[in-house]
Amino acid sequence: MGAWAYAGDDPGMQLFTLAVASWKPQIAIPGRVLEVGCCETTCLEHLRDVSPHLVLVGVDWRARRCEVATTIKGDVRDPGLFDAESFDAVIGLSVIEHIGLGHYDQDPQDPDGDIKAVQNIASWLKPGGWVYLDVPFTPEGFHTKGTRYRGYDHQALLMRLAISS
Repeated sequence: MGAWAYAGDDPGMQLFTLAVASWKPQIAIPGRVLEVGCCETTCLEHLRDVSPHLVLVGVDWRARRCEVATTIKGDVRDPGLFDAESFDAVIGLSVIEHIGLGHYDQDPQDPDGDIKAVQNIASWLKPGGWVYLDVPFTPEGFHTKGTRYRGYDHQALLMRLAISS
């Protein structure tokens, strides 16, 4: 996928690029990559810089224009947002823990919004595709902090967010 390096100060992007550089996933040309929650990251721009052959798509509850990708204002909990097996890879940097809590532009509240989002992501992924999601890990137990975010322990990761094949 090109030379993975990130010189910025965003810790989420630093962790993502470190993970991808060590993992070295292969995406066929022209691979399709979806970024969920694209409004607050520079992930799509970075991907375009390091892998210009990728077809990039971003989706967020809030509107965002991006010069390097097709961006869609949409609800990732909507299974009809994309066709099944549409993407070679899906990325969600610090987003899953917010879905359905009603915090960002009053997105519709749904206590299982994170679960529905991950189920849809799994259905939109092509066989053999890869997913990178990061969420807050809290070993003391799963919890929701108002409308801000959910924190996950090991059991919650397996019960709420596990993508099975």
